[in-house]
Amino acid sequence: MGQEDLNNMVVNKNTTINEILNAYPEAMKFFNEKQMSCGSCFAVKFDTLENGALMHGMEVTTLIGQLEQFLQALPIMDIDNGKIISLKRIATSEGGGTFGVLLDESVPFAVSLEPPIVLQPDGRTSPRISCIPTGIYVCKRVDSPRFGDTFEVTAVEEGHRSHILFHKGNSTKNTLGCILVAEGYGSLGVERSAQGFNEFILRTKGLDHFVLQLTEEF
Repeated sequence: MGQEDLNNMVVNKNTTINEILNAYPEAMKFFNEKQMSCGSCFAVKFDTLENGALMHGMEVTTLIGQLEQFLQALPIMDIDNGKIISLKRIATSEGGGTFGVLLDESVPFAVSLEPPIVLQPDGRTSPRISCIPTGIYVCKRVDSPRFGDTFEVTAVEEGHRSHILFHKGNSTKNTLGCILVAEGYGSLGVERSAQGFNEFILRTKGLDHFVLQLTEEF
Protein backbone atom coordinates (compact mmCIF):
# COMPACT_ATOMS: atom_id res chain seq x y z
CA MET A 1 0.00 0.00 0.00
CA GLY A 2 1.55 3.29 -1.09
CA GLN A 3 1.44 6.66 0.60
CA GLU A 4 0.84 10.10 -0.83
CA ASP A 5 2.39 13.26 0.64
CA LEU A 6 -0.35 15.89 0.36
CA ASN A 7 1.03 19.32 1.31
CA ASN A 8 3.18 17.75 4.08
CA MET A 9 0.38 15.40 5.22
CA VAL A 10 1.01 11.71 4.64
CA VAL A 11 -2.22 9.92 3.76
CA ASN A 12 -2.65 6.16 3.79
CA LYS A 13 -5.37 3.62 4.55
CA ASN A 14 -4.95 4.19 8.31
CA THR A 15 -5.46 7.96 8.13
CA THR A 16 -8.74 8.94 9.77
CA ILE A 17 -11.32 11.02 7.95
CA ASN A 18 -11.20 13.47 10.84
CA GLU A 19 -7.46 14.02 10.29
CA ILE A 20 -8.21 14.84 6.65
CA LEU A 21 -10.96 17.29 7.60
CA ASN A 22 -8.82 18.99 10.24
CA ALA A 23 -6.10 19.66 7.66
CA TYR A 24 -8.45 20.32 4.72
CA PRO A 25 -11.95 21.46 5.77
CA GLU A 26 -12.83 21.70 2.06
CA ALA A 27 -12.58 17.89 1.90
CA MET A 28 -16.09 17.76 3.42
CA LYS A 29 -17.35 18.34 -0.13
CA PHE A 30 -15.41 15.29 -1.35
CA PHE A 31 -16.84 12.98 1.31
CA ASN A 32 -20.36 14.31 0.80
CA GLU A 33 -20.09 13.68 -2.94
CA LYS A 34 -19.11 10.10 -2.15
CA GLN A 35 -22.25 9.91 0.02
CA MET A 36 -20.02 9.30 2.98
CA SER A 37 -22.26 11.12 5.47
CA CYS A 38 -19.83 10.16 8.23
CA GLY A 39 -17.86 13.17 7.07
CA SER A 40 -20.16 15.38 9.13
CA CYS A 41 -20.57 13.10 12.16
CA PHE A 42 -18.63 13.06 15.44
CA ALA A 43 -18.05 9.31 14.87
CA VAL A 44 -15.71 10.28 12.02
CA LYS A 45 -12.88 10.46 14.54
CA PHE A 46 -12.82 6.67 14.69
CA ASP A 47 -13.14 5.91 10.97
CA THR A 48 -10.06 5.35 8.83
CA LEU A 49 -10.08 5.73 5.06
CA GLU A 50 -9.92 1.93 4.84
CA ASN A 51 -13.02 1.51 7.03
CA GLY A 52 -14.83 4.25 5.17
CA ALA A 53 -14.09 2.65 1.82
CA LEU A 54 -15.18 -0.76 3.09
CA MET A 55 -18.49 0.55 4.45
CA HIS A 56 -19.26 2.23 1.13
CA GLY A 57 -18.20 -0.61 -1.16
CA MET A 58 -15.06 1.08 -2.52
CA GLU A 59 -11.46 0.03 -2.98
CA VAL A 60 -9.33 2.01 -0.55
CA THR A 61 -6.65 2.59 -3.19
CA THR A 62 -9.26 4.12 -5.49
CA LEU A 63 -10.61 6.30 -2.69
CA ILE A 64 -7.13 7.58 -1.78
CA GLY A 65 -6.33 8.27 -5.43
CA GLN A 66 -9.50 10.29 -5.91
CA LEU A 67 -8.93 12.11 -2.62
CA GLU A 68 -5.38 12.99 -3.67
CA GLN A 69 -6.63 14.50 -6.92
CA PHE A 70 -9.26 16.51 -5.06
CA LEU A 71 -6.81 17.88 -2.49
CA GLN A 72 -4.13 18.74 -5.02
CA ALA A 73 -6.68 20.80 -6.95
CA LEU A 74 -7.36 22.97 -3.88
CA PRO A 75 -5.62 26.35 -3.64
CA ILE A 76 -2.70 26.23 -1.23
CA MET A 77 -3.31 28.28 1.89
CA ASP A 78 -0.51 30.76 2.46
CA ILE A 79 0.21 30.77 6.19
CA ASP A 80 3.90 31.65 6.03
CA ASN A 81 3.32 35.26 7.04
CA GLY A 82 0.35 34.69 9.31
CA LYS A 83 0.06 34.15 13.04
CA ILE A 84 -1.41 30.77 13.96
CA ILE A 85 -3.98 30.71 16.76
CA SER A 86 -5.39 27.41 17.95
CA LEU A 87 -8.85 26.84 19.34
CA LYS A 88 -9.11 23.52 21.14
CA ARG A 89 -12.66 22.53 22.01
CA ILE A 90 -12.67 20.60 25.26
CA ALA A 91 -16.34 19.91 26.05
CA THR A 92 -19.84 20.27 24.61
CA SER A 93 -23.45 19.78 25.63
CA GLU A 94 -26.80 20.64 24.08
CA GLY A 95 -27.76 23.03 26.85
CA GLY A 96 -24.40 24.47 27.82
CA GLY A 97 -22.72 24.98 24.45
CA THR A 98 -19.22 24.14 23.23
CA PHE A 99 -16.32 25.22 25.44
CA GLY A 100 -12.76 25.71 24.30
CA VAL A 101 -9.32 27.19 24.97
CA LEU A 102 -7.53 29.68 22.71
CA LEU A 103 -3.77 29.32 22.34
CA ASP A 104 -1.12 31.57 20.81
CA GLU A 105 2.03 29.62 19.96
CA SER A 106 0.86 26.83 22.30
CA VAL A 107 0.31 29.30 25.17
CA PRO A 108 -3.30 29.45 26.47
CA PHE A 109 -4.53 33.03 26.77
CA ALA A 110 -8.36 32.90 26.78
CA VAL A 111 -11.36 30.59 26.78
CA SER A 112 -14.13 30.35 24.20
CA LEU A 113 -17.81 29.53 23.99
CA GLU A 114 -19.73 28.44 20.88
CA PRO A 115 -23.13 26.83 20.32
CA PRO A 116 -23.37 23.02 20.24
CA ILE A 117 -23.18 21.46 16.81
CA VAL A 118 -26.52 21.35 14.97
CA LEU A 119 -26.63 19.66 11.58
CA GLN A 120 -29.02 20.17 8.69
CA PRO A 121 -30.37 17.16 6.73
CA ASP A 122 -27.65 17.74 4.11
CA GLY A 123 -24.93 17.30 6.75
CA ARG A 124 -23.91 20.96 6.90
CA THR A 125 -24.09 22.97 10.11
CA SER A 126 -27.10 25.20 10.77
CA PRO A 127 -26.36 28.94 10.50
CA ARG A 128 -26.64 31.05 13.68
CA ILE A 129 -27.45 28.10 15.96
CA SER A 130 -24.48 25.76 15.43
CA CYS A 131 -20.74 25.91 15.91
CA ILE A 132 -18.67 25.63 12.74
CA PRO A 133 -16.85 22.43 11.68
CA THR A 134 -13.31 21.76 12.84
CA GLY A 135 -10.59 22.63 10.36
CA ILE A 136 -8.07 25.26 9.34
CA TYR A 137 -9.40 28.71 8.44
CA VAL A 138 -8.09 32.11 7.51
CA CYS A 139 -9.49 34.81 9.80
CA LYS A 140 -9.55 38.36 8.42
CA ARG A 141 -9.74 41.62 10.34
CA VAL A 142 -13.08 43.39 9.92
CA ASP A 143 -14.83 46.44 11.34
CA SER A 144 -18.15 45.03 12.53
CA PRO A 145 -21.03 47.51 12.84
CA ARG A 146 -22.05 45.76 16.06
CA PHE A 147 -18.78 44.52 17.58
CA GLY A 148 -16.18 46.92 16.18
CA ASP A 149 -12.61 45.81 15.47
CA THR A 150 -12.48 42.01 15.32
CA PHE A 151 -11.84 39.04 13.03
CA GLU A 152 -14.13 37.01 10.79
CA VAL A 153 -13.64 33.30 10.08
CA THR A 154 -13.75 32.98 6.29
CA ALA A 155 -14.63 30.24 3.78
CA VAL A 156 -16.72 28.21 6.23
CA GLU A 157 -18.34 25.24 4.46
CA GLU A 158 -17.70 26.82 1.05
CA GLY A 159 -19.59 29.97 1.92
CA HIS A 160 -22.56 28.21 3.50
CA ARG A 161 -21.72 30.06 6.73
CA SER A 162 -20.72 33.72 6.90
CA HIS A 163 -20.23 36.49 9.47
CA ILE A 164 -18.60 34.09 11.94
CA LEU A 165 -16.94 36.60 14.26
CA PHE A 166 -14.87 36.58 17.43
CA HIS A 167 -16.63 38.84 19.93
CA LYS A 168 -17.65 39.42 23.54
CA GLY A 169 -20.47 37.60 25.30
CA ASN A 170 -21.24 35.36 28.24
CA SER A 171 -23.77 32.71 27.16
CA THR A 172 -24.75 30.69 24.11
CA LYS A 173 -27.61 33.17 23.56
CA ASN A 174 -24.92 35.73 22.70
CA THR A 175 -23.11 33.58 20.14
CA LEU A 176 -25.46 33.49 17.10
CA GLY A 177 -23.09 30.90 15.66
CA CYS A 178 -20.00 32.97 16.42
CA ILE A 179 -17.08 32.48 18.84
CA LEU A 180 -17.19 34.20 22.23
CA VAL A 181 -13.88 35.05 23.89
CA ALA A 182 -13.53 35.37 27.67
CA GLU A 183 -11.19 34.94 30.64
CA GLY A 184 -12.89 32.04 32.40
CA TYR A 185 -15.88 29.73 32.65
CA GLY A 186 -18.96 30.60 34.72
CA SER A 187 -22.44 29.48 35.66
CA LEU A 188 -24.00 30.99 32.52
CA GLY A 189 -21.20 30.00 30.19
CA VAL A 190 -18.11 32.22 30.29
CA GLU A 191 -17.07 35.22 32.40
CA ARG A 192 -14.93 38.37 32.09
CA SER A 193 -15.46 38.49 28.37
CA ALA A 194 -14.21 42.07 28.01
CA GLN A 195 -10.83 41.11 29.47
CA GLY A 196 -10.54 37.99 27.36
CA PHE A 197 -11.49 39.77 24.16
CA ASN A 198 -9.03 42.60 24.88
CA GLU A 199 -6.27 40.00 25.25
CA PHE A 200 -7.32 38.50 21.89
CA ILE A 201 -7.14 41.91 20.19
CA LEU A 202 -3.77 42.64 21.82
CA ARG A 203 -2.31 39.40 20.50
CA THR A 204 -3.53 40.16 16.96
CA LYS A 205 -2.45 43.81 16.98
CA GLY A 206 -1.17 44.95 13.59
CA LEU A 207 -2.40 41.84 11.76
CA ASP A 208 -4.86 41.85 8.88
CA HIS A 209 -5.31 38.09 9.13
CA PHE A 210 -4.32 34.99 11.07
CA VAL A 211 -4.74 31.25 10.66
CA LEU A 212 -7.16 29.47 12.98
CA GLN A 213 -6.53 25.80 13.75
CA LEU A 214 -9.79 24.48 15.22
CA THR A 215 -9.73 21.03 16.78
CA GLU A 216 -11.73 18.95 19.26
CA GLU A 217 -10.22 17.24 22.29
CA PHE A 218 -13.35 15.50 23.60
